[in-house]
Amino acid sequence: MHLYIIRHGQSFVNLPDWKAPSRADLDAGLTPLGQRQAQALANWLPSTLPKIDVLYASTMRRARETAQYVAQAYQCDIHFDDRIREASNNRRSGEPYPSEALPTKHSNVPAMDNPFINLTPDEPDGESFTRFRARTGEFLYELLNNHIDERVVLVTHGGVLNALSDNIFNVGLLRQVDLWVENTGITYFEWLETPIYARWRLHFMSKTEHLTGLS
Repeated sequence: MHLYIIRHGQSFVNLPDWKAPSRADLDAGLTPLGQRQAQALANWLPSTLPKIDVLYASTMRRARETAQYVAQAYQCDIHFDDRIREASNNRRSGEPYPSEALPTKHSNVPAMDNPFINLTPDEPDGESFTRFRARTGEFLYELLNNHIDERVVLVTHGGVLNALSDNIFNVGLLRQVDLWVENTGITYFEWLETPIYARWRLHFMSKTEHLTGLS
């Protein structure tokens, strides 16, 4: 499997001084810059990846909007999946919070220090980092079962990339390194059916050639 993981374009939630007008607006879409990033991604990606077999995206608005640009470039459908939503936006059960009920307060205890603590302390049914790792890991190994010989593109979030990478690298819950990826950065992993050294190969992380010259 050839797995391309793309972070969404810049969203209003990425802006340091942005305040959501209402709770429902916490699931915000792309900024004008984010839209240009997504368009640049869609213009460039087919030149290096001419064909894809399946496109998945998080159900959060910033990922959905970014994925629409990719889908248009490849003239393909998008398979939306709640399991690749950003951390703390799903309940402990894995069910996503509706936009109008997204948590507004997040734990100030680093998840790496206590991976079992509720990430959203005002929501008694909120997920922990451990639950987040489990839902993204379940998604990853379902991909392997269903798309072993295919080119798979995911449009998702920075935290999800970290969690998927934890599963790929077999990293424990107390990881001390944050894999920082740029908006619309592309990361490419390959699953090897007949490995020499390991099952997974990392080709590149957070590639952003398509953003060259974009202000």
